[in-house]
Order: sequence, then C-alpha cells, then structure tokens
Amino acid sequence: MTRFFKYSSFSLRPLRLLCILCVKLILTQGACSAAAPSLNLLFTISGYSGYADFQSPACFFFDELTNKIYIVDAAVPRVYIYDFRGAPVRTITIEEKIKDMKSILVYRNQIYILHERGIFAIDETGEEQTELDLPAGVPEEIKPEKLISGTDGVFYVMDKKNKQIYKIDKKDDSVFVFGNEDDEEEKGERFRVLTDIYVDKWGRLLLLDADRKKIERYDTSGKFIGDLIKKYSLSQTDLFNPALIAVDSFKRCFVYDEGDRAIKIFDDVGFYKGKLSGMKEDGTVVYMFPKQMYFDNFNKLYILDSGDRMLKVFEVKGIN
Repeated sequence: MTRFFKYSSFSLRPLRLLCILCVKLILTQGACSAAAPSLNLLFTISGYSGYADFQSPACFFFDELTNKIYIVDAAVPRVYIYDFRGAPVRTITIEEKIKDMKSILVYRNQIYILHERGIFAIDETGEEQTELDLPAGVPEEIKPEKLISGTDGVFYVMDKKNKQIYKIDKKDDSVFVFGNEDDEEEKGERFRVLTDIYVDKWGRLLLLDADRKKIERYDTSGKFIGDLIKKYSLSQTDLFNPALIAVDSFKRCFVYDEGDRAIKIFDDVGFYKGKLSGMKEDGTVVYMFPKQMYFDNFNKLYILDSGDRMLKVFEVKGIN
C-alpha cells in the first residue's frame, strides 16, 4: 500500500504541472484578448440652431456647477452656450475685435476669455464687456497660451514666451509664479517647452513639458509633487510631441501626442495603460486634430477637434 501511494504521487506530478501550464495559458490568452482602450462617441456639437456650423472653434469650457458648455468661435466671434446634453441655450456676440482667442472659463457668472493681449471679461447677459488689466506680478511682455481655473477663484495662465505659469488669486489679485529663473532645475520647477496645463479634480496642477516629454505636478500651494511618464515609460510608449493633457476621475493621465496622433494613457504612478488612436481599423475617423481635452465629473471625455470643427463627447472604455 505504501509503495502504491508513493508511486501514484510520483506519477501524478507531471499531470499536475500540465494542468498548471494549461491554466496559465488560458489566463494569458484572456489577458491578450482583452479589449483595448476605445472611445464611444456620445454626441457632438458642431454649430448652433439658427446659425451656420462653427467656422473656427477656438476653445471651450465645461462649467461643473451649472453643467453648461461654452464654446468660442473665433471667426464670428461669438460664445455659444449649451446644456450638458449639447442642446443650445443661448449665444453671446463678442463686441470687441479680439485676436487669437486662446481659452475661456466661467467664474461667478463672468465669462473670461484669454487672448493675445490679456483677458476679456463678459457677463452672462453679454451686456457688459470689458478688457481686464493683468495683476502687477505678471510681466507686460507675455505670450498667454491658456487660462484655466483652480479652486476658490484661482486662475492659472500659461506663458509660453517666458516659460512660466502665473497663479492669480481673484480675491486679492496676488500672483504666484511657477518656473522663474531662480528655481533649481533639478526640482522640476523650470520649464522648457510648455504645451498644456490642467487642474484635476483634486486641485493638483499638471504641466506638460514637450521638450522633456513628461508631466510635472504641483499641489494647490505651488509645491512640486513629482513628475510622471519619463521615469517609467518604455520605448514603445514614449511621448514624441506631447501637446494636450487631461485627467479622468481615476487619476489617469490622457496625453495627446502629435508625434503619432494618438492619446496615450498613464496611471497616477506613470505606468502606460494603452492608447486611443484617432482612426479605427475600419478607417472610421474618431478625431482628427484635438485642440483641447477635458474630463467632466461623470468621466466623459470632451475633445475640441479643429479638424472636424466640432466638440466631441466620448465615453472611454476598455482600460484595465
């Protein structure tokens, strides 16, 4: 009896190993066959009822408090306002001749539009329209590229020319400067080629540096938290010409890379999670030339597509 069990135990060992190998093979095939990240189009906004389609959509803003969408058409110029489903609400004609409109945001019933000379303010009725003076802490010779809002009336202005970010507190017009020349480069507080900035749901400021090909993160006080991507990315997931950034509700970073025209996804640590191509395998165009990206509180991705001249709203699927 003893010899039999010894013999049986020995003879079953190869079978046990074979079963383990089969299970591993099944799991591996399942992981490989898992759906890649994809974009499911929910709706688009390409114009306004009673008007022609957009001629030159310059920027947009999603107001989380009112769930309204604001889109600026620089060619007209007008601000078009929609509800969260894309239904028209009203339109505001911009009376002044503003050139090169870059960004729009809404704060306390005021619409702020960043342009080549500074910031233009419009009330919700459209009746009061005024040019605002930038606070004293902002240099006169700047090249403003983007205006975004943080928390409690904090604005951020990205200045490509001086390679700086200005944090402006609307309560007292105080200015905090990110990236001035006295900062030490190794701390990540000096920039080379700024292409985009973004404030996520946790109030963190993220800066996209195209030359260093990485994202730098700061807290609400302006303290450097750390950078992403460059340390962890592999050669096949490297960024070539990163242009835009957005962060979803799971702290995942979505970076549009003009180098290979794809949106690359990284988790909050910096590991690569996949990419969203601008064209499906069957040749269907998903997006052409993204100009701005944003995630709302429901994790819907908004892409302003200058190629199709419309705002596209997507559901992101298939991210592990």
